[in-house]
Amino acid sequence: MGGIYRLILVLFVGLCMQSEALVAPGVLADQPLNRLLPTLPKKVSSKLREAIGKKDIGACVYRPRSQKPDQVYHIKCSSKERGLRLFGRTAYANKRGVYRASLAGALGFGPEISIDDPEAGFLIWPWLEGETLSIPLSDQDLESLTKLLKKVHAVPADQRLYPRVTRIEDRVVRRIDELQKIKSTVVDLKALRRSVKLVVENLQPEPMVMIHGDLQQSHVLQTARGIKLIDWGDSSTGDAFDDLAAVSVFFALSPAQDQKMLDVYFEGRVTCREHQQLFMKKLLVVLHYSLWQLRQAEKGRGLLNQTRIDMTAKTLAEWLTRNGANSHFSGNPALSRHVAMMGLEFYFKGVASKNYKVQCQ
Repeated sequence: MGGIYRLILVLFVGLCMQSEALVAPGVLADQPLNRLLPTLPKKVSSKLREAIGKKDIGACVYRPRSQKPDQVYHIKCSSKERGLRLFGRTAYANKRGVYRASLAGALGFGPEISIDDPEAGFLIWPWLEGETLSIPLSDQDLESLTKLLKKVHAVPADQRLYPRVTRIEDRVVRRIDELQKIKSTVVDLKALRRSVKLVVENLQPEPMVMIHGDLQQSHVLQTARGIKLIDWGDSSTGDAFDDLAAVSVFFALSPAQDQKMLDVYFEGRVTCREHQQLFMKKLLVVLHYSLWQLRQAEKGRGLLNQTRIDMTAKTLAEWLTRNGANSHFSGNPALSRHVAMMGLEFYFKGVASKNYKVQCQ
């Protein structure tokens, strides 16, 4: 393990924790829907008008929920509320996103889709009211969420159309490539790349299943119909542990909760191997999130900052617990940098810990 510790020392070179200010996110107000309709592709606006009805459309308002890579809108009318998602990815990714969201709705995993068009790349659905889960998760919520993921992962292969394979380890490498392309010097990227290789070498091959692929607090809702997963745009074929690790990281699960999640998922038949896989994948999920935040910070260098960062959170888990569904806010370079540093610290400690490279019999 001596090489690991030397590598960690190299990785820490260039890291600096700074108390900086941040730009507060803008407060979006409702706008008349008639202002949005002319800006949408003709087929999308036509289907939206059809879904709402001519009599009500003049009284509807909308609020943007996301703009990149997909445009997501919450539309409120006098009698009903709807969601509109207009995908802005590659043609294949648009079709996959539409299909996976429709499949999830049909199987009860997510919102039921009322209108979908894979070719035009959009969805319309009755707006799903719900609340994000409180942290720490209750035993009941953790059990329900774990059982729901097990059902997602059990979707038969013949229903997993558009079976692009994604792995968290590959996404991490792409994030390193992005930072290298813009010549980021916050962390030694060559050493970091070697570190990732060491982690991946300890992973065991897993069956490929349908995964959500973007589990975070804002994508898990407690509704009147139970827990539902929203935002299926990144759903793909992959490793079940990618989803499980994301739940563990973004819901700040304790070691006892990790054990409970594994017990529920594997129906009490948990071995050292499963613990090892979860630990390794958690390191990669945290690293991917940290590098994504660092990328936002690098893109926004030089922007003016107007409000203070809450520096009282000492760990990434504490910050995620406090910020809940806003944990993926990326409009503030100073905040993104601060969160990235906490995440990198978690990763470095994990690679250097006694839990790394556990010898399973």
